[in-house]
Amino acid sequence: MDLEQMKQQLNNLNRRLDSLEEQNSSLINRIESGRINSAQQRLIKQYRIFSCVGMMMPLVIIIFYKEILPLPTRVCAATYFLTAAIMDAYLARGIKSIDYNTMGVATVAKKAIYYRKRHHIFMGILIAMCIPLIASFFFAMGTERFTVYGMIAGLIIGLAIGIKAYLNIMKNYRELAICD
Repeated sequence: MDLEQMKQQLNNLNRRLDSLEEQNSSLINRIESGRINSAQQRLIKQYRIFSCVGMMMPLVIIIFYKEILPLPTRVCAATYFLTAAIMDAYLARGIKSIDYNTMGVATVAKKAIYYRKRHHIFMGILIAMCIPLIASFFFAMGTERFTVYGMIAGLIIGLAIGIKAYLNIMKNYRELAICD
């Protein structure tokens, strides 16, 4: 290798190093500005949002649906949403308790697996509660054609949103620790 080739390789290395420095400074700026969150922070945020929505829904159901739904159906729906809110608050608190600085990798992974399993158990409970609740909505609102179409459309949209949220949560659990 002659001197010119060495100079050319050094220049190429300098360009690549400059590019890496720019990328690193950009990444550091994004982290400092709060635009990049850890999987733990995203899970806590998702569970807190779900918990807040779950806490507000009983008021919405009880107050705004009094002309549409009978009282027992509204009470069941309010109970469902309060139960979901409590479960989400529990999961948010549990995920927040994971401390990377004091816990070992194995402990963090065990806690992530534990809360992921709790998430699935809670989903099973809520799905079991939801099926009779949806049936009571159907019977309370009647079998008018457009009402049934609206309920079916709401069910499909709700399932799509729920599946998307579930996939995001599971992705965050995989990033939190090796869970599979």
